[in-house]
Amino acid sequence: MARSSRRSPTARRRPPSGRPAVCGATGRFSGAPGFTRTDLSGNTGTRSVEESPEIVVRMAAVGADGPTGTFTDIDGPLPW
Repeated sequence: MARSSRRSPTARRRPPSGRPAVCGATGRFSGAPGFTRTDLSGNTGTRSVEESPEIVVRMAAVGADGPTGTFTDIDGPLPW
């Protein structure tokens, strides 16, 4: 028997998992830590595990007047 495709009222109000419900005052943007030397990359990455979090910390500290709709790496915003 096929399941109904109808969603409950609660499910309709909840954002899909993996997406933030509220972006707050900072808008929407993302940062890329780069290709990191880890066991997963076979230690062939170009950035150390100490260097890679820098962009994540920088983007976490962005205020309300910061960028929105951007994808940023260590060198700055990247074109879409």
